[in-house]
Amino acid sequence: MPAIGNVKVLVFAVDFPDYPAATRGVSIADIQQAFNGSSSSMAFESLQSYYDKSSYGKLHIEADVYGYYRAPHDSDYYADLYETEYPDSDLIYDLLEFYDAQIDYSDYDANNDGYIDGLYIIYTTP
Repeated sequence: MPAIGNVKVLVFAVDFPDYPAATRGVSIADIQQAFNGSSSSMAFESLQSYYDKSSYGKLHIEADVYGYYRAPHDSDYYADLYETEYPDSDLIYDLLEFYDAQIDYSDYDANNDGYIDGLYIIYTTP
């Protein structure tokens, strides 16, 4: 990710069959606020306001929030894989494939190195 300029990052909210978003009390609007909100409207800095302040206004991050995406397996499936594989990469692959027709991923490569600059995943699991 570049250290200055305008950068767009992806945020995916993920829930699981055993931890549905409706029972967790966090809405997409809450996540949007945590990433893009102004510090004057919150008791903490959002991702955007933190980097804007810490870079002295030279780095502006805008987060596009998508979700909730329902993972194809219960959370235990991914937890069990954690010791032997990389379950997060499986989930990320599924997410990117699911949203492929809706998102132009090149919009999230501000430094044109061929990679998404920032990707955040918010889970409903404890």
